[in-house]
Amino acid sequence: MLRYSSPFQKQVFETFWPGQSAVHACDAVWLSRCRTFAEKLKICSDSELSHATALVRKTPPATGRNEQSFALAIEAIRRVLGMELYNVQLQAGISLVQGTVTQVQTGEGKTLIAALGAIVNVLTGRKTHVMTVNSYLANRDFQLLSPVFQLLGLCVGLTDSHLDAIAKKLAYQSDIVYGPGYEFGFDYLRDRLTQLSAEKQRAGDRIRKRLRGIQLEHLPLIQGPLVAAIVDEADSVMLDEATTPLLISHGGQSTAPNRTVYVAASDMASQLQVDLDFKRTGEAIQWMKRGLEKLALIQTPIASGLQRAWSVYVQQALRAQHQLERDIHYVVDGDQIQIVDQQTGRIFSERTWNEGLHQAVQAKEGVTITAENHVVARITRQRYLGLYAHLSGLTGTAEGSESELKQIYKLDVIVIQTHRPSVRKIIAPQIFVDRPRLEAALVQEAQRMQLQGRPVLIGTTSIRSTERLSMLFDREQIPHQSLTGRQDSDEAEVIARAGQSSCITIATNMAGRGTDIHVDSTAKSLGGLHVIITELNESSRIERQLIGRTARQGDPGSSQLFISGDDPFLLRYAPELADRIASSNKPCNSMLESWVSAIRRLQTKVEKMRTEERQKMFAHDDWLDSVKREIG
Repeated sequence: MLRYSSPFQKQVFETFWPGQSAVHACDAVWLSRCRTFAEKLKICSDSELSHATALVRKTPPATGRNEQSFALAIEAIRRVLGMELYNVQLQAGISLVQGTVTQVQTGEGKTLIAALGAIVNVLTGRKTHVMTVNSYLANRDFQLLSPVFQLLGLCVGLTDSHLDAIAKKLAYQSDIVYGPGYEFGFDYLRDRLTQLSAEKQRAGDRIRKRLRGIQLEHLPLIQGPLVAAIVDEADSVMLDEATTPLLISHGGQSTAPNRTVYVAASDMASQLQVDLDFKRTGEAIQWMKRGLEKLALIQTPIASGLQRAWSVYVQQALRAQHQLERDIHYVVDGDQIQIVDQQTGRIFSERTWNEGLHQAVQAKEGVTITAENHVVARITRQRYLGLYAHLSGLTGTAEGSESELKQIYKLDVIVIQTHRPSVRKIIAPQIFVDRPRLEAALVQEAQRMQLQGRPVLIGTTSIRSTERLSMLFDREQIPHQSLTGRQDSDEAEVIARAGQSSCITIATNMAGRGTDIHVDSTAKSLGGLHVIITELNESSRIERQLIGRTARQGDPGSSQLFISGDDPFLLRYAPELADRIASSNKPCNSMLESWVSAIRRLQTKVEKMRTEERQKMFAHDDWLDSVKREIG
């Protein structure tokens, strides 16, 4: 029998909430019942609300779509944050609890939706990990929502790279744990290494300890069972980053003892010529006869320091010199090479390339060459996320990826409509012969918008492009701000200003940053935020994410795409089309439309290529896992 702390609670649970009934479909009737129950809770004290949550947890329903759990979450969010959840947010919450990838447009409150899903998960018996795209957002959401969870009597924790094992273990004992998605994966790998280390103890040692009555030590595992996960920016994590496995490596801190090998390889690579000594096919390096003859002239002192074939060292040096560009793929910070995430533009100081590629870049840039890391634990994101008994995700751009999400993660895509109809204006793309003409037109257009009083967000694909545009604006003495990933701690402040009237913001891959741009009333009255995309992305989803930064919640706003004939995407995947654009002279509208259509088809083709790569990687990982199980 349930025990109530007050007559009011007895009335609520026995009159207004008659039993733990099966859940209705997410229709107007169900939503109305949630609202009615939440309204009754407004006169509860905080302690009564917490006790009501405990009662629901004692008798969890068979399904998460129950009015009681949602009503408790609605009231807690209202009471702590002063926010009323929209019906579409409740619908999105249900989709998460059901286990789907839920598409919610940017600006529709994904932070609250994730909290709603986490609360209902816990009340149905599922401890939940909420995965954000970076540590800043994890800490922000943890700080914002902790009072909500605590009001309901739920424990909440935070995992991050700066925490020690004891703090992490305490965090994972909570009902809800926030953290960057990659950190959850690393914690899992650390636990596997701990288990492996314990298993390597000699069996005789364990037997002797038992005979002597010595208590065997428990393994200091951190993470615990993988019950439920909610993945923010799900398409970015589950798809775009899926080809980058999570690795734990040892070494790499000291100077490489064979540094002369990398220097010699870099020197040789700088002397080799494309199409005479080697060919580039995509990201692969293929040797030609003349190049192989040069490779055979390796010096004896260098050969003594080789850990792999000499040709591989030179191939990596060629990749470093011809494929990896400074301020695009990496930055140089003092004496360190730091990798730039190509999806978000963020800088990850702890990441390194493997197989000697990181050392090849170090040799190219003339910084200290460190010893190579040795991988001791590895798992793909597909494999790790598949370990959760209940998986769901949130994103603004899942449409178009339904089949892959279903095949790899067994997740359906549910599209949630916006709270208010979108009035966003999509302006026809402009195409320019080359980058300088594009930049001149861009500066002119941004200044025109600024004089009108409208804020402008300019999106680029690299730190180099952002910094170049910033210099152009400086030269024209046009006030602006930039965001490159270098100033991660100042990001929220930069974004907070991005929606102010007449503010120009240049940002590297703004997509997926997870922080809202709030447009002030003056800017709204003048037409809202204007977004200009200056470079093509391999996936049109990234462009859609950037476009989604404007015209949120029914606000006005507009966006436009600027394309140049020498765009890196075109030069890499469609050089003939790039040549046609670059050699054009006042193209007619039909030509522009044809080019735009060709570019969209090209993006679709590249997206299909990337999908096939991820599927092959997943199939290989699946095969490897089955082999490991067979051999024990």
